[in-house]
Amino acid sequence: MRRILFPITSAAAGGLMTLSFAPFNYWVCGLLSLTLLAWVYLQASGGKVIKGRRALWLAFCFGLGLFASGGSWVYVSITNFGNAAPH
Repeated sequence: MRRILFPITSAAAGGLMTLSFAPFNYWVCGLLSLTLLAWVYLQASGGKVIKGRRALWLAFCFGLGLFASGGSWVYVSITNFGNAAPH
């Protein structure tokens, strides 16, 4: 159970980070997101320094959650501000 809980929590922390950016501007969510990621790292390592593949996997899940929830800004910035034709 713990093996799947930490990557999911890490991805959720990445998704929470999106709320700290524009247009939401809930800056507290950025602090909460990084605090949650640090908690995941500490719990996954048993209180020791996490390293190796486990750290890389949890960081990848964080980035995946961040990109999956906030990737729409790429489309908006290209079409609205880059004057590209929407497809």
